[in-house]
Amino acid sequence: MKKGRPLHPEEHVERLKASLQTLGMNLDVVRGIGAQLNAAARRVQDGFVRVGVRGQGSPKVTVIERKGTPYSSEMKRRGLKLTTAASRWPSGELGLAGVKHADRLSGILVRAEVGDSAEVLRLNAGGYLTEGTVSNLFLVKDGELVTPATWLGVLDGVTRRHVLLAAGRLRIPVRETVVTRHELFNAEEAFLTNVLMGILPIREVDGRQIGAHLPGPITRRLMKLLAGFMAIYLLLGTAAISMAKESQPAPKAVSGESTVAVLMQALKDQDPKVRYKAVRVIADLGPSAAEAVPALSKTLKEDKNEAVQETAAFALGKIGQAAKPAVPLLIQAAKNERERMRSVAIFALWKIGPAAQEAIPVLIESLNEKDSTIRGMASLALAEMGPSAQEAIPALTRLSNGKNTSDAKNAVFALEKIGTPEALEAVKKHRQGQAKQKK
Repeated sequence: MKKGRPLHPEEHVERLKASLQTLGMNLDVVRGIGAQLNAAARRVQDGFVRVGVRGQGSPKVTVIERKGTPYSSEMKRRGLKLTTAASRWPSGELGLAGVKHADRLSGILVRAEVGDSAEVLRLNAGGYLTEGTVSNLFLVKDGELVTPATWLGVLDGVTRRHVLLAAGRLRIPVRETVVTRHELFNAEEAFLTNVLMGILPIREVDGRQIGAHLPGPITRRLMKLLAGFMAIYLLLGTAAISMAKESQPAPKAVSGESTVAVLMQALKDQDPKVRYKAVRVIADLGPSAAEAVPALSKTLKEDKNEAVQETAAFALGKIGQAAKPAVPLLIQAAKNERERMRSVAIFALWKIGPAAQEAIPVLIESLNEKDSTIRGMASLALAEMGPSAQEAIPALTRLSNGKNTSDAKNAVFALEKIGTPEALEAVKKHRQGQAKQKK
């Protein structure tokens, strides 16, 4: 539950139905469960709700509510230390592998076997890794995302599916296969997933350090995009209400491939809060949201809400070089009467880089801004232009000789990057002047 809403209830209910079907239980018992989840979410706000079905002849639904989660931000930062259980689970277990059931005996036994451990990894009868007692396992090897295949006896978790979708969106190759402890010990990165933890990096398994960075680069990208999926889901709750008021069809569930398309649709919503959230998530997606450049440009040009406009400029900067078609609009925005708009426009031009060479004149003008942050970004943007920005040398030279040390540092950096004889001569004189002052 997040902010009073159940997360991905359709997927959880569908898995519950599939489990009931496998166990030969009556599916009618889950009718109306959506209303129960929504009511529980309003009570819990942020936490989790465990839904179960008990009994055979006349089964009943049970709902257990808990505020908060057992996983902290510190765990995400430091990573988990795990242990592998020596016990192997017989092939007969595979019959229930796809069933989400309340039999915790196997989990209790392996935890009793290993003692104190953040989570315990399990082996199947063949000695291959399958999953944790409450989580799915992923590792990264040679830039490829690897996870134990479901046919090994792995529960196909909802978050596991979302990670696979996110990997597809980020064009990270994925392989579902058998995984050995040797492969895990020598992985570049590894992490666990479930709906409560999201993605938690693994620091150590059975005393072996996993990878050199925590979280690793691919894990970090997946964590960021999964957070984006979460924001989209929460966003669509608001968007659905807004669209319902206008008798418009509410958007369907988000898949990895439709993420940007859904966000672009949300940019047309009547509620500025929805549009703002959509732009923020697009910004978080960065270069992978390049297809949103036309929609963001339209938002920058036409949206009546200042915060939405400014955030659209910021998102174009986060997309980077692919936002080149928006440069003319960003040049206009860099001349806007609002200082905040000028600031984000200069930021965007800086991040677009050499593809924004036509912005050099407005960047030179921005070196005269009262706000030192804008002046700094303008200097750094000119540095990105290299020798093409030689017309900025006089203005940068003036800043390099000024009293503001931050201005001087950024200006000297830009002059060095421009690299023409005139620019390098200005750098030389600046340093000679500094040496005289020290004497």
